[in-house]
Amino acid sequence: MHIALTKKPLTTNHLDRVFRELDEVAVAVSLVGTRRQMMEKLIGYVEPVAEALVGSRPKVANVRGELRRSMHNARKARVGARDASDAIWAMAQAVKDTKDLVKRQRLGNVEIVDEVGDFSLLNVWGYTVSETAALRQELRAVSRQLSDLGFEDAVGTVVLDEKRAKRDAFQYDGHGDFIADPKRSLGDRDVLEAVGQKVWGELFEARHREMWQRDPDAFIVAFVARVRGEGQPVDTRARLATTIGRIASRRSAA
Repeated sequence: MHIALTKKPLTTNHLDRVFRELDEVAVAVSLVGTRRQMMEKLIGYVEPVAEALVGSRPKVANVRGELRRSMHNARKARVGARDASDAIWAMAQAVKDTKDLVKRQRLGNVEIVDEVGDFSLLNVWGYTVSETAALRQELRAVSRQLSDLGFEDAVGTVVLDEKRAKRDAFQYDGHGDFIADPKRSLGDRDVLEAVGQKVWGELFEARHREMWQRDPDAFIVAFVARVRGEGQPVDTRARLATTIGRIASRRSAA
């Protein structure tokens, strides 16, 4: 049987076809052996599956490692009946484990790089599309709000990584990026507060901070309220107009 190339090698139907082919060939090879060309053909069926499993999530990394080890061993195996069939069955088992990961644990539908509103997503951990749905919705809403203020450039890259997030749903890392763990509950102000931290740390000059008496918390509270259209005292509105208003105007003019 010929396995057609596909852009979605992690569908259960495709994994079933690859598994059946490997299993059937392994039975035949256990009787008569095989040729090196056949081994490479079978490895070629498994390789796209391994490449499609992305992210550092341990469960995914373990199965991906199993696939790659089985392919490596198949390339090194002798083509005699016993060695070759054992190597092929090992690849079949790795494909079966991949199907379990995708079908039962639902860990296969992953986008590593994406654009959501004005934010860029870098999915280091390998969260599934369903796991990132709530975060994507919030990022789109925040993008629209910031765009209305002329603050599109205050956003940036959101790195999705459970390890770096350290139990926070969303945070600014102080070095230009945002870090998120989409599996954690996201507060309705979390993203805007992180953007406010970035504005304070990256876009403000010393004179801007002086206007807020060098109190980032006071600015961030006022910034979030401004973006959300909430009422504020006259003096707070004036400071916002002088600080973020000038920054937004400068960026719009550029």
